[in-house]
Amino acid sequence: MAPIRGEMADVQSLRAEPARTAVLLNRTNRPDATRTGPDADAREALTERGFEVLSTQIARLDLYAQSFGNPVQAKGSAYMDFAEELIKRQDEA
Repeated sequence: MAPIRGEMADVQSLRAEPARTAVLLNRTNRPDATRTGPDADAREALTERGFEVLSTQIARLDLYAQSFGNPVQAKGSAYMDFAEELIKRQDEA
């Protein structure tokens, strides 16, 4: 994540308004945020380093591993939750 933070800092001066950033935990080992385990450790470490971590996380879904070119059903999934969280954050900004 440090390289990304550096790149973001480099382009901020080119923007009229600072870019907002957030981290999405993707392909995690559990479908829901946990208080223990690798997902919680990653969330805590990123937060301690000043990253804003989204509450939505996308679990590792083998369901879509071999779905190249096929439609993906987003309704009722974590992908829809992710979109709704981003829209809510934008509305609050």
